[in-house]
Amino acid sequence: MTHHFGVLIPSTNTTAEIEYSRLLPPEWQAHYARMATSSVNKTPFSPPKDEDVDYQAKMLGNARV
Repeated sequence: MTHHFGVLIPSTNTTAEIEYSRLLPPEWQAHYARMATSSVNKTPFSPPKDEDVDYQAKMLGNARV
């Protein structure tokens, strides 16, 4: 039986997918959604836009993860 879960990650993160895939046991599968960062204080660590979080979370929810 495969277990599925969703991960919301910033669009600037280049390691989350690799790390989850490498560390998860074979019966777990991660599904990813990337989120744009806000335009205020734009850095790799800027918070995501609220509307992007809502949208991407809804998309992962549609996948039932």
